[in-house]
Amino acid sequence: IIRDVLGGTPGPHRDMVVLNAAAALLVAEVASDLREAIGMASAAIDKGRAAAALETLTRVSHSSR
Repeated sequence: IIRDVLGGTPGPHRDMVVLNAAAALLVAEVASDLREAIGMASAAIDKGRAAAALETLTRVSHSSR
């Protein structure tokens, strides 16, 4: 499901990921309001940055074994 969401598949799973990421962006004061935070979270998915981050995390976690 995570790879589908980060690959751009629309639906309720993506909506929840975007909303949670938006909340994190607000708490971290990276975005000034919910609309901006949702846009930033959506862009991270749509432009492949979120999937790239997951791949990096996966690669690093497997190489440290």
